[in-house]
Amino acid sequence: SWAQTSGGLPGLVQGLRGEPFFLLPGKDGGALRNYALKAECTHLGCIAPWDQSTKRFVCPCHGSQYDEEGRVLRGPAPTALALAHVSLIAGDK
Repeated sequence: SWAQTSGGLPGLVQGLRGEPFFLLPGKDGGALRNYALKAECTHLGCIAPWDQSTKRFVCPCHGSQYDEEGRVLRGPAPTALALAHVSLIAGDK
């Protein structure tokens, strides 16, 4: 499963409408959080990948930074990353 192969790091996946989201490993060893973060920076829409060294999502375009829950730590991003509900169903889908 994704939780076993992610190495505890956020994983980039495609949402139902093709938009990019990060699946997030559960806290304290849980399999998966019940939400995902939209991977697009709220400034201009660049993908903001996870930076393991700073433990933040960092936009390479203009330097916006977000914490592990998608809150803005450094602008110019005007708002937090969007959330999407995540649930597991039988069959690992």
